[in-house]
Amino acid sequence: MQRHLFAAVILSASVASAAPVAVAGLDPLPRHIPATCAALAKVPDSALIPGPTLAAHVSVANCMAEVGMNAVAQTGDDASIAKLDQAVAASNDILDSVIRAGDPYWKVVAENAKLDNYESMIVRERVSIPGADFAAHAALEPKLARWQEDAKQTLAQIAELAHAYPALAQRDPVISNVIARAMEQTRTPQMATRR
Repeated sequence: MQRHLFAAVILSASVASAAPVAVAGLDPLPRHIPATCAALAKVPDSALIPGPTLAAHVSVANCMAEVGMNAVAQTGDDASIAKLDQAVAASNDILDSVIRAGDPYWKVVAENAKLDNYESMIVRERVSIPGADFAAHAALEPKLARWQEDAKQTLAQIAELAHAYPALAQRDPVISNVIARAMEQTRTPQMATRR
């Protein structure tokens, strides 16, 4: 009798963990993921906490942004900027979903990934212009202002999360560095003098 009860418990446990835990409010990944990113979408069936699902979403978003940006020929003009915006749109949508659904740790991870997207686009556009072409560089900078503002807002979100959840900075070295950078770059002169 005990053996049958034990078998029933094992069977019900295996049925219960046949699929990874669902994360409330998290949008599903897009149907069309680049082949090089598809393996990153796989969450172990044994996942019992949201972390692996959220990690898969962030990994896919990072990969999709990289693939998308690599497919755009940067030329330092409006057309190139628009193409880069389009190249990271799906990635940013995934990251926004993680920010909405995740706990503070995953919010910071996703915000940092969005920051990386903005900074990567800025760098790619800047290096598309030869270094000695000062006029072209001067003309490009105002066009990058929107991404710079988006990056600034993302850093501010990370700093706000760090203020609200001080223990985040001690969770792991990666998050600690992300938070330290956000705190440093969002510190105002008034805040610096008060410390």
